[in-house]
Amino acid sequence: MEKIQVLIVEDDPMVMEIHRNYIMSVKDFCVIATAYDGREALDIIKKNVPDLVILDIFMPRQDGIRTLHKIRKQKSDIDVIVVTASREPETVEKIMRFGAFDYIIKPFSFERLNSALESYKKYKDRLMEKEQNLTQEDIDGLISRNRYSKTVSSLPKGLNCESMNKIMKVLENSDTGMSTDEVATEAGFSRVTAWRYLEFLLSSDSVIVHYVPHPNAGRPTKKYSLI
Repeated sequence: MEKIQVLIVEDDPMVMEIHRNYIMSVKDFCVIATAYDGREALDIIKKNVPDLVILDIFMPRQDGIRTLHKIRKQKSDIDVIVVTASREPETVEKIMRFGAFDYIIKPFSFERLNSALESYKKYKDRLMEKEQNLTQEDIDGLISRNRYSKTVSSLPKGLNCESMNKIMKVLENSDTGMSTDEVATEAGFSRVTAWRYLEFLLSSDSVIVHYVPHPNAGRPTKKYSLI
């Protein structure tokens, strides 16, 4: 797969540089252009259409809401992640109605931005790998694309984003579910550590559990699967 091409639209030069440096460090992403306001961004899009736009809201000349609206009116295949200090419910509502992939509030952690980028890549990969019509399971997976972002934002004390990321990746590679021992082995954790993360995912409705009967009539094996 070719690298995902990103346009950053941000009026603060320091924040712009932070965004650019971080996104360039993420595998499979590259920054093809930057813009300091919405008008400049639309001019760039006319010449070089990106896959993804990282968009601020508060900018001179043309703000992010109007910019996103115009992007949608062009009917171009561009996705948008909004990164802004705006917390007003009406702003969030407008942005989501215009089809933003994600909404990140400043100041944010790099784990939060990274989870948004990873979710976006998985979303694109799922669409590209399907040669036939999507099943309900496929569509459910696409709609719940930000499950990881929501999960890591509410981690309790003692759990961290890096370890959660490993657990999620291990589960994503399984079609039939995995036991605590299997997850622990694949992730390189102790059984107790893996169990704590799996039970948190269960409590946050990110995984489901099913029981596999023991071949010798012993205790069934508890298997965890991503929803």
